[in-house]
Amino acid sequence: MRSVTWQLAAAGLVSILVVATAHARTASVRDTRLVVESDHPCQLRIDGREQGEVAPGKSLHLNLDLDEVFVECQSERFQDLRHEEVYALPKLDRAVLSIVFGDAVRDAEEKLARQQTRFQSRSDGVFDKQQGLVWARAESDKALNWQQAHDYCPSLGSGWQLPSVAQLESLAHQDAPLDFGVQYQWSNKRVDTDRAIAVRAKFGMWSVEKTDRPYAALCVLISE
Repeated sequence: MRSVTWQLAAAGLVSILVVATAHARTASVRDTRLVVESDHPCQLRIDGREQGEVAPGKSLHLNLDLDEVFVECQSERFQDLRHEEVYALPKLDRAVLSIVFGDAVRDAEEKLARQQTRFQSRSDGVFDKQQGLVWARAESDKALNWQQAHDYCPSLGSGWQLPSVAQLESLAHQDAPLDFGVQYQWSNKRVDTDRAIAVRAKFGMWSVEKTDRPYAALCVLISE
């Protein structure tokens, strides 16, 4: 009998503890009315979930029951302009999150203006008005030795070839709308049987490298 009584008492105690815990958890959950505003039109995501557009004069009102959230807002005008932050919600019924792009919008506008002045998108690539040629939109998707890079460009079509050292150097600090990395790209300049010149086009730096080194190919089409 004592054993049964103890089991019943224990079960009752567990039940009370569960109920008490549930009440404690319920009491700790709070909803915060978060108002999100921005000085530039952007698409808002909270913890990876789409929330909609935020823009000057157009805010979003969200009910959140979290202590902190990851906030992203992607510019609708500029692909490489994005706001990101981890936002800790204050212990208030209502809070305002102001997303400020500020001078970053002006910088993006100036960058776009520079690109449009020199570079023009075409069906076959990106036309470089300064150099009078067409760049492939992206470098090769894998690293190649010099001979492989030399053979790769013609595989894109008639007239495609490796660029000269000067052509690659001309891309330095130009915000060119091309997809190429910060490492070396092969030029068409071969020094001898086992060496050629590679250029870090992002920075206009060149180096004599062994032709078996793995670098990218950023091809050009000479405009007629």
